[in-house]
Amino acid sequence: MTTGTARAVAAATVCTAILYGCGDGGGSPLSASMDPSPPPRPLGTDAEMCTNGRAGDFRCDGIALHRRVALDVMGGNTGNDIWGWSDAETGQEVALMGMNNGTAFVDVSDPENPVFLGRLPTQTEE
Repeated sequence: MTTGTARAVAAATVCTAILYGCGDGGGSPLSASMDPSPPPRPLGTDAEMCTNGRAGDFRCDGIALHRRVALDVMGGNTGNDIWGWSDAETGQEVALMGMNNGTAFVDVSDPENPVFLGRLPTQTEE
């Protein structure tokens, strides 16, 4: 068998395994149960320790989750980035949360009690 043929056979085997793994393990797709998957559980807002790479619903690497402000509280549906800002004179710390419809500002000076300050709406189409 040539190298090209061996690669093609290996690729076909891998693709078959992947496709089989995506199915229900047998039977016709028409006969398979079409039960909808359950809705995801709501994200918690309490403190979570980083255990086995997870702090509650979030991936972590040795950093605990103190609190979380829910997206709906900040007036958004999805988030995309988060930055921090610190006022050198007052010591106030603010998290800037990028969302699908703007940027939210949360005072995190007291990490146990974050305070949503407001949202700057986007100037682009949603």
